[in-house]
Amino acid sequence: MNKKFYIIFIVILLSLVKKDTISFKENNMIVEKTPTIQTITNIKDLYPNIDIVGIINIPNTNINEPIVQGQDNEYYLNHDIFKQRNFKGAIFLDYRTKINESKKIIIYGHNAQSYNPPFKELEKYYDEDFAKRNRIIKILTVDGEKTYTIFAIFIATSDFTYINLNYSEQEWLDHLNYLKKLSFYDFEINLSSMDNILILQTCSFHRDYRKFTNKYLIIVAKEEKLS
Repeated sequence: MNKKFYIIFIVILLSLVKKDTISFKENNMIVEKTPTIQTITNIKDLYPNIDIVGIINIPNTNINEPIVQGQDNEYYLNHDIFKQRNFKGAIFLDYRTKINESKKIIIYGHNAQSYNPPFKELEKYYDEDFAKRNRIIKILTVDGEKTYTIFAIFIATSDFTYINLNYSEQEWLDHLNYLKKLSFYDFEINLSSMDNILILQTCSFHRDYRKFTNKYLIIVAKEEKLS
C-alpha cells in the first residue's frame, strides 16, 4: 500500500464514524459534507468504485455508508469498498434489484462480536424503545433521497422467504402483512399493495437465538411517497 493510498484510506475510515457526513473529493481535495446527489459521483472517484449505487444513512446511529452492488451476492461478502479482498466485506445491495426501481430492495452487511462493522449498529433495534423512536432510514442515490419508515424487526432462522422478489399484486400485500406479523414490535402502520420496501439483513448474535445455526436480524421499512 503506497503512502498516498494509505492516507486516503485513513481519512475515509475517520469520516465514516461520523453520523451525518461523508468524505469525498472536491477540487482534488478530500472534504466532509452532508451527502448530496453529487456526493455519489464524487465517492466513485474517491474510492474509486463504479459499483457504488448509493449511501445509506440511519439517524441516531453511526450508519452512514456507501452502498455497492456486485454481479452476485458473494463478491462483497469478502471484498471491501476498494475491491480489495477483506473478510469484513462491504455494505451491498442485492444484485437482483435496482435501487431506484425495484419494489423491494435488500441491503446486506456483516455483523461480528470481535470487531464493529457498520451494521453492528442495527443491534440497537433489539431495544423496543430505541426502535420506536428511530424508525427512519434514508437512501441517497443519483436520483435523489428516499425515506423509509421501519415497520418490522425480527430474527430469521429458517424461513428466508423475505428475500423473494416476484409477487402478484395480492401476493405482494400478503407478503408485506406477513413480514409485519413477524415483527417483535407493533409499529401501528398501514400497508398497501402500492408500497415499496427496504430490507436490511445482518447476522444476529442475540442470546435467545444461540441454538440456531443460521440467524439473521431483519429490519423492514416502507418507502414514504412524496405527496
